[in-house]
Amino acid sequence: MSRPDEHSGSVRVGVVIPHYNNPRALLRAVESVRGQTLPPSGIVIVDDASTTSESHAMLDDLEADPRGGIQVLRFHRNRGPSAARNAGWDRLDTDYVAFLDSDDTWDRRKLEVQIAAMRDGSAEVSAHRCEVIGSRGGKRDLAPERPITRVRTRDLLFKSRFSTPSVIVTSKVVERFPEDMRYCEDLDLWLRLAASYDGILLLPQTLGYLHKAAFGAAGLSADLEAMEEGQRVALRRCRERGDVTESTYRLAVLFGRIRYVRRIALARVRGRAQRSPRNAR
Repeated sequence: MSRPDEHSGSVRVGVVIPHYNNPRALLRAVESVRGQTLPPSGIVIVDDASTTSESHAMLDDLEADPRGGIQVLRFHRNRGPSAARNAGWDRLDTDYVAFLDSDDTWDRRKLEVQIAAMRDGSAEVSAHRCEVIGSRGGKRDLAPERPITRVRTRDLLFKSRFSTPSVIVTSKVVERFPEDMRYCEDLDLWLRLAASYDGILLLPQTLGYLHKAAFGAAGLSADLEAMEEGQRVALRRCRERGDVTESTYRLAVLFGRIRYVRRIALARVRGRAQRSPRNAR
């Protein structure tokens, strides 16, 4: 596969968007990609067996859009986010691949700024900061608050540094999302990439917007438990590969358990607040 022409500045970027039963949000996500100052070479939407007629109609409309540039892959059974992202990733033949969830959006300069930083830093993997804005709109100044850094394996063990919609990889990356995981599958991949590619370049700018509620906002303790279990699986695999020591692994597991208990407590407090008579008016 050819690499970007350093002299002409040409670059081929593909975008992968998994989707399941969220057509209005999907359209918003696609428009944020189409509005980029560095236009992508192609967009692959992977539908993870959506069940609503509205979703099917939206996918048909996007596929038939006269502006072109969109491929739609349709799963006949729900296979999860890892399989969806991998299928779109494998379909693309571009120098860079960027990931966006269907309920999130990008700043219009995301691709331009991020890929310039990757080329300057000779990075195979990069990410940036995102702002959780729920259903609101929003935009934050692109001026860096801190310098660009390299996130190492140990940095990912105790704190979530970035979200999947912020990540871009080059065509040199051969690893994929683990399809046997439904929770923290992204953490499993980031740990492998950080160990294999001299860390992950982290930009300080806010270039993405997460249009979803904060964790546990609806009291989803079952999801929080599954996330905690998924994190333990990712950490265990990291230890088995020899990327972290046994003592660091045990400390990270303990830290994750404490964080899980705290999130459960916060979810219950938020649930009671939402059910209070004042909020019911």
